Amino acid sequence: MQANISWKPMKTHVSLATLPLLFCVSLMLGQGTVALQNTPATLVSAGAAGQGVSISSLPGSYFFGLLIAPPGSRDPSLFAFTGVYSTNSGPAFPGRFIGAPGILVPVPGWAPGTFMSILVAGWSASLGHDWQQPWMGGSFADEGYFGLSSIGLARSGDPGVPPLSPTPLFGGDIGIQTGWNLFPVPEPSTIVLAALGGATWMLRRRAKPGNRDRPQVRYQKAM
Repeated sequence: MQANISWKPMKTHVSLATLPLLFCVSLMLGQGTVALQNTPATLVSAGAAGQGVSISSLPGSYFFGLLIAPPGSRDPSLFAFTGVYSTNSGPAFPGRFIGAPGILVPVPGWAPGTFMSILVAGWSASLGHDWQQPWMGGSFADEGYFGLSSIGLARSGDPGVPPLSPTPLFGGDIGIQTGWNLFPVPEPSTIVLAALGGATWMLRRRAKPGNRDRPQVRYQKAM
């Protein structure tokens, strides 16, 4: 006599509430973590050379981005933007920027527990939120403030088991040691040259034969 065997699917104990957490963990695997924030000894200022003052505007007035390069790199052109942003902390903490206090964020392109040279760029919101690579070559579409930190070295954190904490991006023995200034961009000299170039073009245009508005030159007869 053949026994009747019924099959019932096994119940899983993974709730929908845990799915976002599992998704985030999967994204972090293979990426080192950092805390993108400076210290009271590495404040950021903005202004013309010799006239910079610590940034103290409302949060969102300035943005900061993390760039990395192989260890030992000293040429800023070798650094690549990671996609990791931060913003200024506001009037209560002049010169400071903190992405998310106590939160470590994964950094694309930076393996867990490895060392990389680091560089932080800062710019005013008038230039836009998103990083633009031409800024590294001095090309700006709008007026604002921009500046690069000194170069440091850091080790990323490892979210694995057991977890490994990252070394500070600022301070410590190998991190970025000083604050820096965000200078007006485009440089005033660049603006002046552009204005002079436009004026020269207008003068040449007006001087072309056949232009209706060509200035008439009159010569006085000698007595």
